[in-house]
Amino acid sequence: MVIFDCNGVLVDSEQIAAAAAADEFARAGIPITHGKPAPDLFLHAASRMGVQAADCIVVEDSPAGVSAATAAGMAALGFVGGSHAGAQLGEQLILAGARTIVADLRHLKSAVVALRGW
Repeated sequence: MVIFDCNGVLVDSEQIAAAAAADEFARAGIPITHGKPAPDLFLHAASRMGVQAADCIVVEDSPAGVSAATAAGMAALGFVGGSHAGAQLGEQLILAGARTIVADLRHLKSAVVALRGW
């Protein structure tokens, strides 16, 4: 999971991303009631960053993550460049609400620029 704030600054959210279920969030000290596809995780991350959800862009590699981001009111970009990505992942991410698909992180900046119109 990668979250950008409204200024395009990469925010490290590894502790948040590592916690996959609500009980894991609690053990990590993160007040999340519901895991993905609920929006709780992303809303918490935006709150910690001090930005509005609508100003966030989330890069996700799972349909549940894309669903969670869009439910939070954030723009979601689908990432299909991971070793786990199967042939259908891009389509699944689009169906879950991803605005575009990125297969190579070197193209992430241009995808964000296109999405935000910078």
